[in-house]
Amino acid sequence: LPPAPPGITLEAGVKYILGSDGVVLVDPMSGRPLTEDWWNSLIGFQSGILKQIERTFRAAGVPQAFGWSVVFYVGCIKTLFYPTTRDQVRTTAMMQLLNPNIKKIAAQYPDDTEKQSQMMQQLYAVANVNPFGGCFSLLLQLPIFWALYGVWRRLAAERYEHFDEGWLWIPSLMRPNPDFGFHLDWLWEFQDGVPVMGWHDYGANLVLPIILLGSSISSALQANKGKSKEELEKQQWFLKALPFISVPLVGVITLELPQIVALYYSINSGMIAAQTQLIQNNLQEEIPGYEEFLKTGQFPDSSFEDFIKKSTPAP
Repeated sequence: LPPAPPGITLEAGVKYILGSDGVVLVDPMSGRPLTEDWWNSLIGFQSGILKQIERTFRAAGVPQAFGWSVVFYVGCIKTLFYPTTRDQVRTTAMMQLLNPNIKKIAAQYPDDTEKQSQMMQQLYAVANVNPFGGCFSLLLQLPIFWALYGVWRRLAAERYEHFDEGWLWIPSLMRPNPDFGFHLDWLWEFQDGVPVMGWHDYGANLVLPIILLGSSISSALQANKGKSKEELEKQQWFLKALPFISVPLVGVITLELPQIVALYYSINSGMIAAQTQLIQNNLQEEIPGYEEFLKTGQFPDSSFEDFIKKSTPAP
């Protein structure tokens, strides 16, 4: 068995990931040794790419190269997945456009599920929409971005030399909780009325969490904009509870974990907002009534017929 840190027990026959010193790496959050498997291989692959970008930036003389490499890498991934994001937003819009027709089909053939399915498939074909397109986009991106969270923990386990580097106003991307522990000790650690880390670092570590919390609250409020009282009452319970889950979750992630997690979350959220706005602008030209839908949450009654006319080639 390879050497392990004190207090870590290894199992015979299991392959472990070793650090540059030959000692088994230990996940800072779970305290477990890292094993060689497909998931940790995906994390290691992304970690290697990020380090190469960081070395390239540093060799080119870019200051705070580690932070900028994170910004660049996450931005590249979001750009790469732009087509799937576009399909997801378009699918959501088209399903809302087709919803009245779907209800008509269900009402017309209440006891014939086979006929319902056949008619809906024809409807989807006419509108050129895949109802599962949004799910495919999410399933494709989720492992990549969830593995990125593992990359930050891998860098902490490796004690990567530039992990403690600052970025813009952030004093250290590894802090305030370099152990990835879910605790808020740093918020309450005061001595003689002054934060132990100093007012400058204390305030700097609060900037991204405040921005992200404000953005989450704004998104939660915008989600129900334009919906009638009847529509809000008909919402499924998990949609009603979602704002009460997402906002505290953002607070937990950005306040209790290292600043690199808040930076990653900020870039990802900013790219999503920018891409969504671009896609929505393009959809306003493609789908009649989409601008009205964005304002009120409802398509005008003639939108589907106008869409069919617009998308049908002239003879």
